[in-house]
Amino acid sequence: MKKNFLIYGYGNIGKKHHRLLKKYTNSNIYIISARKNKNFFLPKELSKLKFVKFQLIIIVNDTNLHLPTLIKIRKYFKSTPVLVEKPLLISNKINHINKNIFINFNLRLHPLIKKLKTLVNKDKFFYCNITCFSFLPTWRKKNYKHFYSSSAKRGGGVLYDLSHEFDLMNFLFGKYKVTHSVNKKISNLSINSDDYVQAEGQFYKKSKYFNITLSYFSRIQKREIYLEGKNISIHACLLNNRITIINNKKKKILNFQKFNLETTFEDTYKCILNKKSHLLCNIDDSVFLTNIFKTIKGK
Repeated sequence: MKKNFLIYGYGNIGKKHHRLLKKYTNSNIYIISARKNKNFFLPKELSKLKFVKFQLIIIVNDTNLHLPTLIKIRKYFKSTPVLVEKPLLISNKINHINKNIFINFNLRLHPLIKKLKTLVNKDKFFYCNITCFSFLPTWRKKNYKHFYSSSAKRGGGVLYDLSHEFDLMNFLFGKYKVTHSVNKKISNLSINSDDYVQAEGQFYKKSKYFNITLSYFSRIQKREIYLEGKNISIHACLLNNRITIINNKKKKILNFQKFNLETTFEDTYKCILNKKSHLLCNIDDSVFLTNIFKTIKGK
């Protein structure tokens, strides 16, 4: 059967989804964008597509537009699976849009993270430290000052852009509370969004504590997870795809170096299309994360 996909938004991430979805043979890909292109539909033309049976709709516009777009999508496509680029800022569930909604925290499907989850389930850990240092000016070829990431009004900022780390804590350990946080702009980057997050807190299950640090301004990039438990320490590096385990003085290294991160996008599509979505971030997770973000922002 021919598959129909709809991509709502056509920035860099939208283009990536378009390229990856092209791998599905015998499929049609529709695009809605404000960009002038004779092959695109304008946002106001969404109703023209209401009779198309889509297998998947992907929302990839600016962060502040994710929820309004989702509500509009549900007006015409009440049960079609929808994948929203992270994050989806929604403080409370909305009855008519809850089902078949997924948020693209695709790192959940990284084999390193999957392995880490099995290790977490086997051993008792009491501390988790997650660090993600990035340098915004090198993210894309265009001047970073014009990215949506640089604009707080458009939903940019390091808290939302690097929100994978907050989702991973929920995925690995379960729900948690933030007891102390700092979220502000502290660098000399020419942006009006936040570029630094420092948060610490406690997981609700057992006595497990965490610390997380995110930044836009580090020229030395890091994306690491440290876990500490009784007689065991684990270091996971998402940049070199490696897990180091020291257990009772015995050292073990697990390598995932041949892995291509784009595979996690393709695996996300498969999970949704094959109705095996239990590993994906859902509306309940998104409501939880949104309220964590509100706590960090002091709202």
